[in-house]
Amino acid sequence: METPEQEVLGYLREHEHSLTEFLRRLALAESPSTRPESQEEVLGILYQALTELGFVARRIPGQGSGGHLYARPGGCHAPVQLLVGHCDTVWPLGTLKEMPVEIEDGVVKGPGVYDMKGGLAQMVFALQALRELGLEPTVTPIVFVNSDEEIGSRESTRHIRRLSRLVERAFVMEPSLGPSGKLKTARKGGGVSPSWSKGSPRTLAWTRTAGPAQYWNSRI
Repeated sequence: METPEQEVLGYLREHEHSLTEFLRRLALAESPSTRPESQEEVLGILYQALTELGFVARRIPGQGSGGHLYARPGGCHAPVQLLVGHCDTVWPLGTLKEMPVEIEDGVVKGPGVYDMKGGLAQMVFALQALRELGLEPTVTPIVFVNSDEEIGSRESTRHIRRLSRLVERAFVMEPSLGPSGKLKTARKGGGVSPSWSKGSPRTLAWTRTAGPAQYWNSRI
């Protein structure tokens, strides 16, 4: 008898073409972070896919972003795990003309395919596999997809923090690391910290002993 993991893997192998075509649809929906209106199509594709799986989905409007998507199973119960990802990319509109979506020798190429529409496609089909195989996860999955990750997640951070307080664990839907399919378990991070300096530029002018950092502080 197959284990649940083997069943899911077998299902995904059988539906590899459908998964690839779904990823192709996501990649063809160009969605640069700086063009909020461009997020409508890709969020719509994800919304439809999740509702067809029986999820209750809700679009969350953005102010300076294209908004976000939250979805949970119709019979959501505790404990809960968060599947979080982003649908925005760094590629400007029109990139498809120079970098078309291509599928060759089992490799999908195109803007946003790796970061991170590939992960979103994997997420949708993993949830589909659980549903079709009648497998009940021990931790109920809920989904949050933002559209401002590439520009700092400033609007979506509060939603992610609120959901994080309610869940047992969270998975960021980054694609696996390399052809071997290794799971990413850690990421680097970054931050912005403002600073203030007092004084006169005349006392911190550029000299042989005052380096560029001192000069920059004098101009703040």
